[in-house]
Amino acid sequence: MAASSPSPATGAVPLVARRRPRLPRSVLLVVLGVVLVVVGALLLGTRAAAGLLALQLLVCAVVRAVRPAPGPNALAVRSRALDVLTLTAFALVLGVLAAIVPSAR
Repeated sequence: MAASSPSPATGAVPLVARRRPRLPRSVLLVVLGVVLVVVGALLLGTRAAAGLLALQLLVCAVVRAVRPAPGPNALAVRSRALDVLTLTAFALVLGVLAAIVPSAR
């Protein structure tokens, strides 16, 4: 029996299998966008933050439309057309809501 094979009794796993997986770049960029929207909400107000979120959704739709297959991991859920349509529709609805919401000041 080889010394490097994991033992079922001890549950030892080789060191190579314990490495933490890296997050895809697209996931990090989407999270960064959401953090910027939250900061915008704190500094500029909810109306501006809703506009920023709508802008982020439009950027995600464009990225999903132009990137080659399989596409960004954070944005590729269904077919390309359905993803782009959904992101664009959400962006338009959120943009309209941001435009018609009364200002707090």
